[in-house]
Order: sequence, then structure tokens, then C-alpha cells
Amino acid sequence: MLVDIEDLLDTSQVAALLGLSHRNSVVTYMNRYPEFPAPVVVRPRMKLWRAQDIEAWQRGAPDTRTEDRAEPRTAILAAARRLMRECPAGEVSVREIAEAAGVSHVVIYRYFEGKEHLRRAVIDEVMAEVTARTQKGDDGEQTLRRAVDAALDVSPDFRILAFSVLTGDSRSAFSTPPVMAALLQQLRTQQWRSPLSDQQVVALLGALVLGWGTFEQWIREATGLQGDLRDALDVVIEALVAPPA
Repeated sequence: MLVDIEDLLDTSQVAALLGLSHRNSVVTYMNRYPEFPAPVVVRPRMKLWRAQDIEAWQRGAPDTRTEDRAEPRTAILAAARRLMRECPAGEVSVREIAEAAGVSHVVIYRYFEGKEHLRRAVIDEVMAEVTARTQKGDDGEQTLRRAVDAALDVSPDFRILAFSVLTGDSRSAFSTPPVMAALLQQLRTQQWRSPLSDQQVVALLGALVLGWGTFEQWIREATGLQGDLRDALDVVIEALVAPPA
């Protein structure tokens, strides 16, 4: 590999850039963080690094030399989503997420600015999945059924949103267009036969699905309910859109 020697830093310069006390610490640093930019060997026993690679790595910028960058991000999101639905994000550490994802915790900072950014990305992902499946139906009732069905499939993940809102971070719900707002926009273009307003129907179903996702286990134990809730929700939707007698 041919490089311009002026574009490179030796181990002592790398140590200074990273705030390490001795250049031998760079080797330890490399062993601890295998994602650290690979050295360029220009002569025996002398390892040099590109300054821009180190600076990009410190900023958390993606390493463009890695062929597949999507897989680690997907694994991180999946691990964070799994852990954060079990307890508030504040009780889940970056290291726990990294361990569950099978990556070094340093890798997380390549894709996300921090745990809060990661938490919002998880909420965005959940909302995007529901929105994508809430395809416009032939009428408002069909659109509602699609939305409820999609929301029930990810209902346990609504705990992440609930934890966020209850801890005071309501902004997490609005980093992307809310699902309910997108649903309202679709319903306004369709014919309705409900005695309730679009907002009332969406609010009632939203409260039902979000509450179920957050408190499902408690509700089942308190009521002795067994089986899926979808059939019951079909009846609820029919009642919501039925014209007055």
C-alpha cells in the first residue's frame, strides 16, 4: 500500500492524539478496541496511521473501509429494542447493549451520538414499522384495522415509548411524524360513517393499543383474559364506526 508519509502519524503521535501516556499504550488500546483503524506498515516494527482515520474514528464516523456497515447498526438497534422494552432506557447501559449486540461499546458511538440518540432511533424504528404497514384501505374502517393489526404486532415495544414519556421525554414520540398523525391524515381523505370524529376514534384506539402494549401482562392477570385481543378489537372498531341507530 503506497501512502504519503506526511499523511501518517507514528505511534507516539497517536498516543498524544488519544491522550495516552505512552506510545506502547496504543497497542493495548488496539487490542481492547479491535475497531480501531488498522495500521499501515511502512517498514518493519514501525506502524503508522492515517490522521484522518483516527479523527473520524474518534468522532464516531463510519469506517468506510468496512464493506458492510448495515449489519452492526441493525444488531445494535435490535439489542437496544429488546433490552429497553424490559426496563427504562436509563437503567440500560451502553455496554449492556453492546454485549447483547455482539459488538464493542465503541462501535455504538460510530452510529449513534449516545444512548439517548439510540433510544430515539429505536422508537423511530418501531413507529416506522407501524406506519409502513398502515396502508390506505378502501375505507376508514379498513385503514383502522390495518393500523391496529400492525400496532398489536409491536405492542410490547410501546413500553419503550411509555418509559420515555413517563420520565419526561415526550419529544421521543415526535422525532418522526407520529403514527397517529399519519393515520389521521389518511382518514381525512376517506368516507366515514362514524358518529365520532376522526380524532376521537384514533385517540381511543391509540390509548387502547398503547395501554395493552404497556400493561398486557398485568391486564391478563387482573381479568383472567386468555387468547388474542384482535377479535375483540374488531368488535370495538365496528362499534366506533357504526352510525347511530
